[in-house]
Amino acid sequence: MLIPIIGNGNVQSEKQGNDNMIRTSPFNRLWRWLATGIFFIFFGLGGLVLSLLWFTLLGVVVRDPKRLHRLTLNTIKNSFRLFLNLLRAVGVMDYRIEGAELFTQDKGCLVVANHPSLLDYVLLASCMPRCD
Repeated sequence: MLIPIIGNGNVQSEKQGNDNMIRTSPFNRLWRWLATGIFFIFFGLGGLVLSLLWFTLLGVVVRDPKRLHRLTLNTIKNSFRLFLNLLRAVGVMDYRIEGAELFTQDKGCLVVANHPSLLDYVLLASCMPRCD
């Protein structure tokens, strides 16, 4: 089970009626808003650099198709891990993944992320042995 924890732990939970409401300081909201925008740009540019430069270079240097495929998948997985670790390091997002060991049995299965954002897939693929 994937459990994202948004924020940096400096939020206060306040109960009002039946609703749970998390209040943050205006500075924290502004910081997270700006950092999220910066990381969207970073994610897009990283994908562009990987697709135009790195994967092209791999295709020229590595001639064995199986090794090329494995290196490509590992590059994707590790770039997702780097992205998530940077998000965590600057305090934009924190997360924990429970049951990641189940991904070692991922042969012949379909993994479905049920959230409309790309972040679910990034979280899932970062801990999968093969993210193809």
